[in-house]
Amino acid sequence: MDPVEVDSLPRTNLKWGKMMSSSQFLSIAGILGLVFGLLLVLVPAQFLAMYGDMGGEVVIGMARGWGASLLGLGVIAWSARNASGPAVQAILLGTFVSALIGGANSLYGILMGGMGDMGWLNVAIQAFLAVGAGMLRFGGSGDTGGAAPAE
Repeated sequence: MDPVEVDSLPRTNLKWGKMMSSSQFLSIAGILGLVFGLLLVLVPAQFLAMYGDMGGEVVIGMARGWGASLLGLGVIAWSARNASGPAVQAILLGTFVSALIGGANSLYGILMGGMGDMGWLNVAIQAFLAVGAGMLRFGGSGDTGGAAPAE
């Protein structure tokens, strides 16, 4: 049997932009921000209880502030879902940075015992957002925003 040269193997050029457009990604990011933001603003104690015992007025106040930020980011992402150009690239960069730091913070909280198993949901969502925004922003997919191309 002859050896196979690596260059002769079929290559897959997997790019996030071929799997999901920035429009689809920003729609999902917007919905996540709106849902989690509303939960944190309207029912913070009940929402945080799913993560463990995180009571206290200071924590509740901070959760509401975080929820307000998530609501704002959700509105930005949802509003930009059909936009294109530099504005979308800036939103993707901001989403990438926010999700990367938020995911690392959630992972740290889990490893230090400060979050229950529900913290893994945060890590998964933040990983999705960081990878998606990073691939769309830096992956060279050519997707600068707008609706998904027709097949």
